[in-house]
Amino acid sequence: MKRFFHKFVIGYFDTLSYRHYKSQFKSYLHNLGCENKSCPGEDEYMRKWRALSNDVEPYSYRLFSQYCGNNPYIVPEGVARRCIEPVLNPPRFRSFYGDKNMYAVYLNKNRMPTTILRRIGGGTFLDADFTPNIDFFFDKDGRVVTLEYDRLILKPSIDSSSGVGVMLFKNKGGRYLSSDGKSELTKSFLEGYSDDFILQEAVEQHPYISQFCKTAVNTLRIAVYRSVADESVNVVGAVLRIGRDGSFVDNGHRGGRFVGVNLESGALGHYVCDQYGNKATQWNGVDFSSADYSIPNWPAVVDFAKYVGRSNHHMRWLALDVALGKDGSPCLIEYNCGGFSYWLFQFSGMPAFGRFTDEIIDYCSKRKPQKAIIIA
Repeated sequence: MKRFFHKFVIGYFDTLSYRHYKSQFKSYLHNLGCENKSCPGEDEYMRKWRALSNDVEPYSYRLFSQYCGNNPYIVPEGVARRCIEPVLNPPRFRSFYGDKNMYAVYLNKNRMPTTILRRIGGGTFLDADFTPNIDFFFDKDGRVVTLEYDRLILKPSIDSSSGVGVMLFKNKGGRYLSSDGKSELTKSFLEGYSDDFILQEAVEQHPYISQFCKTAVNTLRIAVYRSVADESVNVVGAVLRIGRDGSFVDNGHRGGRFVGVNLESGALGHYVCDQYGNKATQWNGVDFSSADYSIPNWPAVVDFAKYVGRSNHHMRWLALDVALGKDGSPCLIEYNCGGFSYWLFQFSGMPAFGRFTDEIIDYCSKRKPQKAIIIA
């Protein structure tokens, strides 16, 4: 009975997933003025992805072929979430690897923003080395004492996708006030903010990257895959996310735009997209069609992304958010090990798994996805 109920629940959510993406991409096609009808290469696409699931909707192909061409490697997001992610990134390990407070356990903390304090599971406040030291953090009035830093970023260490809960605080006369002026960084504020958070120095980005949006740290979203065939770590996709002038976040769901990055050279594409696939050649006064922009120190960025991918022993498929510091050094802001935004890469003209698509399909088709739902 338990096995039947488990199968029923999983099947129910798989059906919801299929219907969600079918509806989403159909609406995108309509809003973009694209014809919703079978197009060249669709049959090959459907045959390829049916190796993983019978529930393959054609609408993602019809949408993303407008950007990637008639390419069967275009990833159907629903199939990827149901049949690939749970195999490459077993859900049982995601709560550990997905916690930003755990990065310092297995990654070089010098390759991340400076951590001021952290909180785990509603416990006492900890320093960067996980040591409790309340007196070090606060003055007699309960205000955070880190006056050597002009700007601080506060964010949940778990479940902070799309920039939800992220706050910027600026030092004004020895007091850290939020960018909207409504909150002050104090002990009592932090106690009510979240049971799991991390407070870090805000990254000062490279001046070249700053030209695209000065008010936000414009991060590189880099897709990294550790091969099931030979354990090599590979960068398979990259975009630069660019905030809207005046905003301190660069997320597409919060009004930002993104532009594709050539994986070999680091050169930027000649158009930006929003989260719905609307193209533009200009953003924040920058004309991407008339100049050849490139990411500085790109080989070092690629090497850094591979280092992070190699350090996550249970996760084969990661989406990194990497900032380029003022000295050109890559800095890890966070990464995702579930719920990937495949559309970021595919709106930018690159199928999300690249040349490893067949390898991934073959591997995942022979294995049963590990489910996050546990029934005692």
